[in-house]
Amino acid sequence: MKKLKKFAVAFWVAVMLFSGVGAANPVDAAWSKVEQSHYEKGVLIGWADGNSFEVKTSSGKYMVFRSSNNWYKKNLISGKSYTYYYYTNKYGQNIITKIQKDEQSHYEKGVLIGWADGNSFEVKTSSGKYMVFRSSNNWYKKNLISGKSYTYYYYTNKYGQNIITKIQK
Repeated sequence: MKKLKKFAVAFWVAVMLFSGVGAANPVDAAWSKVEQSHYEKGVLIGWADGNSFEVKTSSGKYMVFRSSNNWYKKNLISGKSYTYYYYTNKYGQNIITKIQKDEQSHYEKGVLIGWADGNSFEVKTSSGKYMVFRSSNNWYKKNLISGKSYTYYYYTNKYGQNIITKIQK
């Protein structure tokens, strides 16, 4: 009788695994989320309430997004451009999964003058003005050469600092 019970349990588990019932495939679940996700680039207009905010997209349309992440409400700046990653739930609401500052919102071409400290360096731009940039990427400090020309992609944070997102030769 014990052998019959063990066989029945083993058979039932095998059927469930092969049929897909009772065991979700995490790869399929993750892929379905990717298929349902969207993104829009746009300018933050403002917050409607503690969870909803309005954006004017780069195509000119207005969209409302929802997020319960309090960090966004405290740190995102109205009038600034961001990329909004979201999915639409069953109620038609656009739910934020991630917000990124637009990486190439500004760029300058110029010659690296030198490093002021471990995170800041000065550049003379092709228009002749001097700018200070910040980056915590140690690769830049080790590999960029003073006197050489580069293109500096950056955004300006709420403290007025020019934060590097990418540097190209």
